[in-house]
Amino acid sequence: MVNFFKIRGSYGTTGNENVNPQYVGIITGGPSYGPTANSNGYSFGEVFTTGSTIGSAANNALRWEKQVQSNIGFDLTFMNNHFTINADYFNKTVDGLLFTPSASLYLGTVPIPQANIGTTKSSGFDVTLNYHNSPNKKVQFNSSLTFTTATNEVTSTNSDGTAKILGGYYFNGQSQSVTVFEKGFTPGYFYGFKTNGLFQNAAEVAASPKQVGAQAGDIKYVDMNGDNVIDALDKTKIGDPFAKFTLGWNVNVQVGNFDFVSFVYASVGNDIYRAFERNANYTNKPREILARWTGENSTNDARFPRYSFVDNNNNARVSDRYVEDGSFVKIKNLQFGYSLPASLTKKGLNKVRFYFQVKNAYTFTKYTGYDPEIPGGILETGVDRGAYPQPRTFALGLDIKF
Repeated sequence: MVNFFKIRGSYGTTGNENVNPQYVGIITGGPSYGPTANSNGYSFGEVFTTGSTIGSAANNALRWEKQVQSNIGFDLTFMNNHFTINADYFNKTVDGLLFTPSASLYLGTVPIPQANIGTTKSSGFDVTLNYHNSPNKKVQFNSSLTFTTATNEVTSTNSDGTAKILGGYYFNGQSQSVTVFEKGFTPGYFYGFKTNGLFQNAAEVAASPKQVGAQAGDIKYVDMNGDNVIDALDKTKIGDPFAKFTLGWNVNVQVGNFDFVSFVYASVGNDIYRAFERNANYTNKPREILARWTGENSTNDARFPRYSFVDNNNNARVSDRYVEDGSFVKIKNLQFGYSLPASLTKKGLNKVRFYFQVKNAYTFTKYTGYDPEIPGGILETGVDRGAYPQPRTFALGLDIKF
């Protein structure tokens, strides 16, 4: 039995002023240069001459990001108002994304202001199913399940669509970029080398595409372009930080004076790049290094090459060696409460409630890092630099309503 049905739609546009710094030294009535530093000087012969230098550059064409979003959906209530479905299909475009562009070296060390580069498109479905039941005054049950899935794509970069904007930098004995913003791909996808096990002996090294510095026990990389040489031209997509879908589940139960609240969140299909590992000679290593290659056929797992103080093969380069499935299910919140009967509360008090709460109670995941829930911007999502994980907290509380 259908109790309520509504079709709805919306369309809107907004801006994003997330520019850092907000204002970069525009001099009124003058050229587009930033503030000058007059403490500099130069010596010509033996004569010191005071001078100044450009401290920053300005971008007079800078504007807000423009976000345009539309959606169409419906609300449906049925089964004597016990069940409600809210469903939406959404489409969102972001034009003029804010990035710091590359600049010619002849400009020196002047900080380059951000610019509006690129457009992205996101579309997908968002569905929420609610259930409510109250068989009597002492028992109430409410639950909601939310499902979201979306596709994300870069639809333009520079004028001819050839630009690749690098990000997700980390230092593993060398400065390396992990993510790329490129037309036709997921924004901020992981970009590097694919691996194909380990070289087991010198004969395998000789029979494989030319890989400078490789020897038995080193990682074997895939020759993606087929030119029989392993170099930067073999880099490719090695992971996607965006989930295929996410789920959220809320439960609220009240039986007499007792109540229970929980929230569970799940992310499925997202990849994580382990950028917290260090390849320097005298740094701590994870215990997994005990499974490293120690001789022919000891292992063929590209995650555990031979250990050496000299890495001529550059086993620490950006590759799928560091990419893991970051799917997880998190019990984000659990709360148990008890409210004193009205007969026990003093006059003037409407309610006295004691509760016990656990936040981030448990995480179900196969990810080997600290926390699979990695925050970050468009070029930082999924890059795990070893940030402190969300803590599990326990709390006892008292609510008093007058």
